[in-house]
Amino acid sequence: MCAVRIIRIPLTILLLVLPLSVAAPQAQSQQGQSGQDTTQAQPSQVVIPVAWIPQRAEAARGDMRAIQERLARTDPVNTTVEALQAFTESLTSALEDPAFRPGEGASLRTLDGIRRRWRPFQVRLAGWKRTLDMETESVSAERDSLLQTRRLWERTRASAVEEAAPEALLDRITSLLDEIDIVDLQLLERLDRVLSAVDQVGWGQRSIDEILTQVESAEIAARERLLAPDSPPLWQAILAPADTLTLAGQVVASWRETWREWSSYA
Repeated sequence: MCAVRIIRIPLTILLLVLPLSVAAPQAQSQQGQSGQDTTQAQPSQVVIPVAWIPQRAEAARGDMRAIQERLARTDPVNTTVEALQAFTESLTSALEDPAFRPGEGASLRTLDGIRRRWRPFQVRLAGWKRTLDMETESVSAERDSLLQTRRLWERTRASAVEEAAPEALLDRITSLLDEIDIVDLQLLERLDRVLSAVDQVGWGQRSIDEILTQVESAEIAARERLLAPDSPPLWQAILAPADTLTLAGQVVASWRETWREWSSYA
């Protein structure tokens, strides 16, 4: 009898505990899955509570006013766009000027002068390119942020309609969405203007690079001309027959003339 009791007690405890131990992981699993589903669904369901709508709407209007004030200011971007229009005319004239292009048989000194003439144009274009690229990034970031704000208020309005919010609040949200569209249109116009200026800068840089490529080719040709003999060697001229001795005389005369010039300079 004692042996039976010793065995029965553990079995009874085991039968009581086993369902709980099996059920606990299942409950934790279901709870974790439910929490995961809630976390995944949460971002798409974020809305502004009805009680916070007036305050958040006023803050959003403040952000948009700041954007409009920045766009209205005379800043380096506006200055760049205006200066670039006049600069393009000067650049076009320079591209048509023979003094800014390598001519046939140009010397290294002439080619170096052409390269130096284009240097100020390159510096100004590079500076404007940096300014315009920074503005492009800024405007694009503002448009992305504005798009997220619009989506937030669209979800908020739909939620407020479901909650039967006061008509005044719904009108306020609608008015705010209209203002967001206006500011986004202003940003889009600014972006179009900046990108047009970027295209002008790119055209100028490509045009100058093309001429400088021609200058490099002309420099290679000029160096080859310096190394290539354009007359017989001096020893051949001195030992040449009588009918060609005049060449030796020309060489000697040239050296004498050079010596007189240096002596006179000294």
